[in-house]
Amino acid sequence: MDFIKGKQTNKLKKGANRSSDILEIIHNDICSLDMDSHYHKYFISFIDYYSQYMYLYLLLTKDEALDAFKIFKTKVKKKNIGNKLRL
Repeated sequence: MDFIKGKQTNKLKKGANRSSDILEIIHNDICSLDMDSHYHKYFISFIDYYSQYMYLYLLLTKDEALDAFKIFKTKVKKKNIGNKLRL
């Protein structure tokens, strides 16, 4: 089986950041829905790298992103008392 072993890729990247606790690393994206909508035109997602949970919020305009983040922060704080979100 040496030929198979030589063709497999290493999934661990050297120097990659790993999260060791909830809310340590959070990724977010703002995307357009790409359709003719009269109401929600964007969505924002927040992904916690440790727990792999994703939160999704629909937005009318991009300037609502800060409000969505505040809602996300409040929900996570209530759910995980004792863990602080680092800004």
